[in-house]
Amino acid sequence: NTETLRAIAEKTPAAAAAPQQQSWGAPGGGRPKRKEVRLAGIVGEFKEITTKKGSKMAFLQIEDYVGRIEVIAFPEFYSTNSELLNLMKDSPEPLVITGEFEVKDGEPKILANHVQKLEDAHGGRVLTVVVEIDPTKTQVDQLRLFKQHVLKNRGKSPVQMRFLAPGWKAKLDLPKELKVDGTPQFTAEVNRIFGNLVAKLQ
Repeated sequence: NTETLRAIAEKTPAAAAAPQQQSWGAPGGGRPKRKEVRLAGIVGEFKEITTKKGSKMAFLQIEDYVGRIEVIAFPEFYSTNSELLNLMKDSPEPLVITGEFEVKDGEPKILANHVQKLEDAHGGRVLTVVVEIDPTKTQVDQLRLFKQHVLKNRGKSPVQMRFLAPGWKAKLDLPKELKVDGTPQFTAEVNRIFGNLVAKLQ
């Protein structure tokens, strides 16, 4: 499972308070094992640098629908994955990055150790867009905007609506002809329309 940046942000205070026996990015040694996280998002900013030893590494800003986080690609990882990362820096296609979670000067970072396209990470299977809303707190204009968004973003992903209200719940699958482009960008706009984190891919 992938995590959202909101979930990662919630880990930051505890991680920042934990004692740091070595500085971030220090080579192996006996440093304690950091928590591993898996994040899906698109590449925002991308900066490649050359180290003092002449190796190339990169700093990436990975964005999802709630924010962004810095991902550090150290030389060994970058030499193996530079082609994919450079290809994706100008692409709207999401990546899945796995790495060690670290907090430096109060800022969360991920030290990357694996990367792949979101489509490949799910074995090529089509993701379902799940939208959970409370009808008692939903405006007609929001539903109208949601409908327009669906019609403008046709694709291969089915949409399942889940209605959750105090005392009852219901589920509705949208018609097959209303399949959408199931991407983080699509769900981000759905969340913006409803003003809350109501949409997810699964």
